[in-house]
Amino acid sequence: MSKSVYNLVLLFTATKAAFSIPAIVLNCSLIYVTIKSKCLRKGLCNWLLAIYDGCLVVYLATFPLALFQHLLTKSDLMPFWKCFLLQSVPLTLFAASFPFMLAIALDRFIGAVFPLKYKSLKNPYYIGSVFFACGFYSTFYFAISLSNLIRYYKSSISCSMINLLLSYQRIMAMTNILLEAIAIALYIGIAIIISRRKFAIKKLNEECMFENPIWFSSLA
Repeated sequence: MSKSVYNLVLLFTATKAAFSIPAIVLNCSLIYVTIKSKCLRKGLCNWLLAIYDGCLVVYLATFPLALFQHLLTKSDLMPFWKCFLLQSVPLTLFAASFPFMLAIALDRFIGAVFPLKYKSLKNPYYIGSVFFACGFYSTFYFAISLSNLIRYYKSSISCSMINLLLSYQRIMAMTNILLEAIAIALYIGIAIIISRRKFAIKKLNEECMFENPIWFSSLA
């Protein structure tokens, strides 16, 4: 690797590491508050948020780790098996964060559309299905990285979390974008539902303000 390319990679890695540190602190603070607060521990959505943030903390921690690697080795290349040991767990949790993100959006959507039935989400079947979906999605990509490890055990790669997937990187990107798009659609639906309810309540209040004086004058 030439010096100019190395300096560019180092600058990019250092920038990501600098932004990741405050993000790690903020996510850890949310997890701490959720665990310590009795009120927050009762809500399923709060636990989903805490787990989602926990996945992000591990993912964000890979950026300072990559920076130290560049400073110590002067290169981002390493054997596949070493990269697998460093990045397989962050990859698995990063993959799990996307279905957890969708589960949070679905939880909020159900709470907005069916508020009277929201308490039924606390049943073990629903919670189990959420964790099963997240576990299945993340295990799928872990299995891909493991199969690549078996095939390219001694090969050297530019070590990063996503590079463990090799040719499957595009598939992960597309599935993650799909999950994000569904979550965004749910949040847009929530915003539309809330705005319509606000309009209906405002209209009802205006009708009540108009009808009450007429009713009192008729009574008199």
